[in-house]
Amino acid sequence: MKKLLFSCLLIFVSQPLFATSIVVLITQNYIIIGADSKRMIIDAEKDFTTNQTVCKIRRVGNYCYAAAGLVASASTSFSTDSIINYHLKHQKNFDKALKAIQKDITTALQRELQVQKEKHPAQYHKTLEMKANLLEVVILSINNQVPQAHILGFELTDEKNTTIKTYTAVSSGNNAHHGKQFFFLGEYSGMEKYLNTMPSQSDPVKLVNQLILSQSQITPSSVGAPVSLVKFSTQGMEWINNSCNTQ
Repeated sequence: MKKLLFSCLLIFVSQPLFATSIVVLITQNYIIIGADSKRMIIDAEKDFTTNQTVCKIRRVGNYCYAAAGLVASASTSFSTDSIINYHLKHQKNFDKALKAIQKDITTALQRELQVQKEKHPAQYHKTLEMKANLLEVVILSINNQVPQAHILGFELTDEKNTTIKTYTAVSSGNNAHHGKQFFFLGEYSGMEKYLNTMPSQSDPVKLVNQLILSQSQITPSSVGAPVSLVKFSTQGMEWINNSCNTQ
């Protein structure tokens, strides 16, 4: 994880090679999360790639989450959404839910990579290009009346034994007393360029929206509008721009 300081604190998860851009902006009282809507679907058996428009910000009870990377696979029935939904709904303790999510996703990714390696070697070699960023997940929660962002990352560290290493990070409004704090998940090269060249934007919602749109201009084949935007606080989850028409 790379840390840079601009007019506010920015935390970048290492640049991956997959389709998705997610921005999490943390203030003292609320969190803004934004995501593009283009998802790349790879069919290894039929050897083709297509794009779909999907909703990447999800709500489960009092939680909100989004994911970037290898989020699902038909060949192994792996689904990040299913795992996260199940544990957030069934685990009474949030910390236990996080540990269970981390464990189950790790197991599912190991199985998926083994199947790719044995049955779809061409796709497996493509996956290895993003082995340091197989999957990144952000889950928003409320702890002691303070909104928090929990980052879960998964990377392949041993190709021979298909060893998946995980990392975590937690940030809350308590860490944002001296400005805004960001997490960037997925592709962000265009966002860096925007921050380095464009005037500062005081409106956090407009800033998150513009950052993702700037990335879509750099990588239009993998990141695209519309942008979904959510305000997460002790008052609940508020859709600012709901491109998915869901609640």
